[in-house]
Amino acid sequence: MSEVVEPRKSRTVEDMIRKGRLVRVSHDTQLAAVHIERARGRLRSAQRAFDAHDYTECASPLWDAARLSCAAILQTEGLRANGEGHHATTLDAVTEQFGHLLSQWLRTARRLRAERREDQYPTRALLPEPSAQDTKEDIESVTALVNGVQELLPHLPRYH
Repeated sequence: MSEVVEPRKSRTVEDMIRKGRLVRVSHDTQLAAVHIERARGRLRSAQRAFDAHDYTECASPLWDAARLSCAAILQTEGLRANGEGHHATTLDAVTEQFGHLLSQWLRTARRLRAERREDQYPTRALLPEPSAQDTKEDIESVTALVNGVQELLPHLPRYH
């Protein structure tokens, strides 16, 4: 990939900016790289939990890795989610703009976010323990997301 990757134009993202859910910040590729490194650290945490057969403990660091990858995209564009619900805003903004490139992995991220939220703020009885196979697939999916985002970052322009 050598050319600039233009995000899909989205009224939703424009509305997020207008409502202050997304704010303009510096176009900072170094900070975006820090987000990616932090995402990789969270992937290592998930892998350690997986290796210990503690599959329930994998969801939170996997969601963090996905969220940090999405934050890296926004930072590269010169945007940052703001205020209450900023984790959801981060995922929504990236999905609106880059879902066509990252959709398979973003679906996993969205499900992990919902599972983590349910774990933190239960609305029903405990969720069933995830299987080793499902967790392995989640680790692979989020790893692919982090790798895909890292490859995408050098080709992103500042958001207009």
